Amino acid sequence: MALDSRPEEWDPLTVWRAVVVDLQTLRWSLSETPDADWIAAFRAAPTIRSGSSEYMTSGSEPALSGRDIEWSVGPDDHLDANLRVHEKVDVANAAYLDVLKRRSGERERLAEEQRAGDAAIAAAQRRLDHANGIDV
Repeated sequence: MALDSRPEEWDPLTVWRAVVVDLQTLRWSLSETPDADWIAAFRAAPTIRSGSSEYMTSGSEPALSGRDIEWSVGPDDHLDANLRVHEKVDVANAAYLDVLKRRSGERERLAEEQRAGDAAIAAAQRRLDHANGIDV
């Protein structure tokens, strides 16, 4: 994801594929590699689990590595883990869109400050030129 992505041009990440690596490990592939802000939002997204007592008390969370998400859960909890990963992706997408909007607003503010500064310099130059009898 580009740090200068415009909110209106950004496509939310999607889960392309879920794979049972072994009976204790699931892996999901994302549509692209997320950036640090998206990853932080994903990790911060709550997971309200429903399943086995081991799953409920394990404290394990899905781990991100590049475009992949892995989570170690028992086979009875695969479907709930899948649901939770999709929920976390949705939450991270919404939070990341907010980040992009803030970044875009900051870029616009800085550009406006630059334009105002450039206009002030140009006006000062015109006044100086006029004072020196130079009309441009």
